[in-house]
Amino acid sequence: KEIPVFLGASVPLTGILVQYFPEVHGKVGLGPIIPPEIPYPIYPINDIYKIINSNLDDLTIINLGRLSSLATSFILNLEVMRNVKEYICMGGAFFYPGNVTAVAEANFYADPYAANLILQHAKNLTIIPLNVTQHAIVTPEMVQQIDAFHRNTQDLAGLIIKPMLDYYYNFYSKSNPGIGGSPMHDFVTIWYLLNPDAVHLSKVPIKVIPDQGEGFGQSIADFRFVTNPGYKTHN
Repeated sequence: KEIPVFLGASVPLTGILVQYFPEVHGKVGLGPIIPPEIPYPIYPINDIYKIINSNLDDLTIINLGRLSSLATSFILNLEVMRNVKEYICMGGAFFYPGNVTAVAEANFYADPYAANLILQHAKNLTIIPLNVTQHAIVTPEMVQQIDAFHRNTQDLAGLIIKPMLDYYYNFYSKSNPGIGGSPMHDFVTIWYLLNPDAVHLSKVPIKVIPDQGEGFGQSIADFRFVTNPGYKTHN
């Protein structure tokens, strides 16, 4: 009741058939957990602008998955979305291998058109890339400690963390042997919002390759002292 849910994009802006990866996060994003269907209101995307307009001066929008829904909100009301105070997005990879292809990170790969739209039009945008989040590891020992805490406090919501992260680690231990734990991509992105002074940012131009081929979805940042015109600069 306290957190409204809005209808998002059903397909990416590329028009390419959506791919899902249940082996990574499970069928509904909760690892092995399949919650019962609970009726709750889902609002049309246009209703989100009421919330945005009432909080423009102190609103941060965080995007943790593919950027199709966020890009759709820009397409439908560019003027409002351009006035949002701050955006933080997890996506891209710089000087680092991708996690879907050799060069592409999953969120940008899923819809590079949407990623480029956000990069071009979002004001005060910070990108938290894979080359940072991949090093934020939660080990199995840490998961055991977290689970013990929630069992001791009888926190039912907290008890879903261990099966979720065990499922996630099972994928990573096979796809990236020796990693030692599960990378917390989304957690780091939210953590940055609460601890901005603990992070060093580089303000550079960024683009994403939208053309089909080996480079599809690759994020490119121009770290040179003198950059080419046409690239909008972001953190």
